[in-house]
Parts: sequence; structure tokens; C-alpha cells
Amino acid sequence: MKKKTNRITNFRYYLPYFIRGIICFLLLLAITLLVYFFELNTPQTIISLLDGLLVSTICGYATSLFTYLVYSGSLNFVAYGFSAFGSIFNKNVNKKYKDLKEYNDVKKIERAGKTYYFLSYVIVSSVYLVGLIVFFVLFNNGFSF
Repeated sequence: MKKKTNRITNFRYYLPYFIRGIICFLLLLAITLLVYFFELNTPQTIISLLDGLLVSTICGYATSLFTYLVYSGSLNFVAYGFSAFGSIFNKNVNKKYKDLKEYNDVKKIERAGKTYYFLSYVIVSSVYLVGLIVFFVLFNNGFSF
């Protein structure tokens, strides 16, 4: 008999969150360093670091919001439009879905077992927000590089 495992102790359950979180962290770090080193007409100071952290935090929250919108099905009309695009020009193309309602019903069934992957983006973006607040407080108290 197969032993049931609890989600809390099952590492495979958390692995996709962890991988997405690491990838998001590295991409946001790359954005921060890109803004820090290549900001025009400004030497590399704590202001450049604050600018980089702000841009990467906004990008992280925008990514998590977009991922949530896709997960919730709010952008199904866009995906359906792309899938039905070929039938506009050629009448002989068989469409996979009859209309948008059928597409929404099929996607709702497919998304029933999916998990909330956007949470890893929210957590990493919140870490960047905390870093932004810490460096902003340090900057206001006279800390500089």
C-alpha cells in the first residue's frame, strides 16, 4: 500500500515554487544591477541602487499580477483570439474551439488542478521591496558608498 505524504513535508510539492522563486530572484537581481551600473549621467551611488531596486520591484509585482491574470482566466479572450486568428483568412481551417464560451469552459477544467505559482513572484518582489525600504532608510540617515 502506498503511503500518503503530507504536502507540508513533501519536497516535490514546493519544488516548482522554489525554482520559480530562484529564477525570479536572479532576473530581478540582473535588472537591479543593470540599472545600477548603466544609469545614464549618474555615478554609482546609493541613489542608483535605489533606482535599480525600485525598477526591479515594480517589474516583479507586474509579473506576479500578469501571472495571476493568466491563471484566473481574465485574459482568455486574448488567447482565444490568437488561436482563432488563422480562421479569419481561410475558411477551410478547422477551429479547435467553437466559440469563446467553449474555450473558457475547457480552460477552466484544465486550470482546476493548477497551483498558485504567482505567489513565488509576490514573495520575491516583497523581499526586494524590503531591501528598497532598508536602503532608503539608510540613505536618509546619511549612509553612502
